Amino acid sequence: MSERTGLKTRFAYGLSDVASNLSWGTVGSYLMVYYTDVAKIPAIMIGTMFLITRVWDAVNDPIMGLIIDKTHSRWGKARPYFLWMCVPLAIVMVLTYSVPAGWSVTGKLIYVYITFTFLGMIYTAINIPVTAILPRLSADLHDRTVLGTFRGFGALIGQVLVMAITLPLVAALGQGDTAKGYQLTMAVFGIMAVLFFLITFFNVKEIDLEEKKSQKTSFMESVKAIRGNLPWLITLLVGLLLQMSMAMRMAGMVYYCRYYLGNEGLIPLLGMLMMVMIFPLACLPAVSKKIGKRNTVITGSIIAIAGNLLIWLGGKTTPAVFITANVLVIAGMAFTLGLIFVLVADTVEYGEWKNGVRSEGFLSAASSLGQKLGTGFGGALAAWVLGSAGYEANAVEQSRDVLNAMVFNFVGFPLLSFVLIIILMWFYRLDKTASQMMSELAQRRALNS
Repeated sequence: MSERTGLKTRFAYGLSDVASNLSWGTVGSYLMVYYTDVAKIPAIMIGTMFLITRVWDAVNDPIMGLIIDKTHSRWGKARPYFLWMCVPLAIVMVLTYSVPAGWSVTGKLIYVYITFTFLGMIYTAINIPVTAILPRLSADLHDRTVLGTFRGFGALIGQVLVMAITLPLVAALGQGDTAKGYQLTMAVFGIMAVLFFLITFFNVKEIDLEEKKSQKTSFMESVKAIRGNLPWLITLLVGLLLQMSMAMRMAGMVYYCRYYLGNEGLIPLLGMLMMVMIFPLACLPAVSKKIGKRNTVITGSIIAIAGNLLIWLGGKTTPAVFITANVLVIAGMAFTLGLIFVLVADTVEYGEWKNGVRSEGFLSAASSLGQKLGTGFGGALAAWVLGSAGYEANAVEQSRDVLNAMVFNFVGFPLLSFVLIIILMWFYRLDKTASQMMSELAQRRALNS
């Protein structure tokens, strides 16, 4: 059971997050701009929509987790959803970016509520399995960190693709029709996502954890895995803050570059700067093994804070300083982004160790809920901040209040988030008990097999 995964499995697992970011990555980076500047829907309305649709996720995500826990197929618990849900995801991606131009604002808003809700549901059904499958790919904690690193690389590649080629593709495919350009670009991304999820499906395999054959997976049984699980709660809140900061930063990036800096050409460059994550991600297994996962996240957060402070204090500074500061933010963010799903996998083991209940699906879903709520709250807050400040779509100049709102979205809130992440991780103690926990679990499983 301690056998480590091979390169093929790690590579295939990483592709699952390339696919995920080709769909959800556009939500954080371009969907708000598409809604406000292309579909012509007021920013405040979009902010409210982002928040309300997250309420359904509060129910939808745990339900999906329980479905995974109850799934028994020849492919395993989590793996079959890569096959079953990849095509529906591609279809709803295109529909989300197909708001009818001739409809009234009310009609458009209804369309947006329906399609974005379905996007969240289908994404839940295929992305929660990406997290839930991790503890079933390997029982070795360090190997999971390596797998998580490959997933981090996959997320990075997906984000870079979205940031670097979305606008050029929109321009090339739309031929002057921006709405058509977005629609066709999402079709391209959807096809790519289907391909990558299928590669994942055919090249990963769930291991047999020798669980109790009679173990129940009811809702109340699954909830027991959370009881007293402080590492899981901390991971949930860290994921919430990380996704809120990323959502506000990504949603605010286009506005910040276009209006505050007056240099829209920086947008693809910032996308390419995401490649900076390669270096911290490559070091992640060795660093986390040396200083622990807790200290690795704290170190990354300190680096991200330094970068955000440099952007904020620098104001409309030279491109060189702006790029340097963003390199620090991205590099620091990589440490937490690369470890967050590994931390979730570890809390699954902790729940089984402490409460005798193993629930990969439910714990992964609850953590995913925190991250999706973070994306939803972040997107909603970014839209509300802009709308309340008086943002006017496609205006040549924006007011000082609007420019300050853009600074808050892109820099201010992310800075605060990383401070809070450090405070939370200070109370994370699972690193110290991990070896004992895994040893005792192995003994229990051997007795129950």
